[in-house]
Amino acid sequence: MTGPAETVLEEILALQRLGVDVLFACGRVRGRGEPTLLERARQLSIPLVTDFILRKHFDVVSSIRDAPKLAEFIREERIDVLHCHLLGDHVVGVWAKQQAGNGVVVRSVHSLGRLFMRVRAKVLTAKLTDAIIVHSRYHMRLARHIWALPSQQVLLLPPPVNLQRFRAQDDGGFRTQFGFGEEDVVVALVGRLQRRRRVTLFLEALSVARKKVPKLKGLIIGRGTKKVSLVDEPLKRLGLEDAVYVAGYFTGDDYPRALAACDFAVYLAPGSDETAKALRELLAMSKPVVAGRVGMLPELVDEGGVVTGLTV
Repeated sequence: MTGPAETVLEEILALQRLGVDVLFACGRVRGRGEPTLLERARQLSIPLVTDFILRKHFDVVSSIRDAPKLAEFIREERIDVLHCHLLGDHVVGVWAKQQAGNGVVVRSVHSLGRLFMRVRAKVLTAKLTDAIIVHSRYHMRLARHIWALPSQQVLLLPPPVNLQRFRAQDDGGFRTQFGFGEEDVVVALVGRLQRRRRVTLFLEALSVARKKVPKLKGLIIGRGTKKVSLVDEPLKRLGLEDAVYVAGYFTGDDYPRALAACDFAVYLAPGSDETAKALRELLAMSKPVVAGRVGMLPELVDEGGVVTGLTV
């Protein structure tokens, strides 16, 4: 799982440890050769509710069907807080709250998206939203404007990182498997291979830096449909085919071990999930990060005067 999905599950587990009763309502999504969100929730023994459609993206028809069913559920189960994570379930939640006549609606904002998405969110949900949870001060400023809420109702809550899983640790032999030697300096790019992540710029900068530091090597951890144009072709053009290892996508215990194989990382821009999950995981593993001056990234590498990287 990538994006906010794993973050949501970690938040549920954290609430349970605090003694909060949590039910997880999730739409049925078909997997693509890997555990779906529902399957992962079952593995973690999280109580599930699967009676609603809950489309990932806002859909009028399914929202109209879901809202009265959810309103009835709120009344029957005496739900105190309805915590939403995407625009589709946020709309269903505020409509259900209105019909139920009780309950509090809170929205965790993982991505504010483009201007159109922000305006749509404001029009559909602003008047019935009781609080907004954001993951950075950057998003806090934007959220206050979108939902026009008092400052005390826009809450800053950094997403949880599993420190037991992401810690300074042995790479499990991955560094050798990737073809790196003890004297090599390995810089990693971690995340989905998207144009917005500036993958090609990373490779071009690596090519320039290697002229001064020949032992500098690159490691790419991630997948994406644009791999040929963003990675394979630039590698050939820049003559970096022997200096960069494209490791692909990892799950389970292999993922933190793959991260452990690098000496530092580059994270130039967040993906569609603006919480910068991979960056937070790298920092939890004590890996220095070169981050782009985009969105909330600068505040992550210079938090409270503790500098854990550079911004460019």
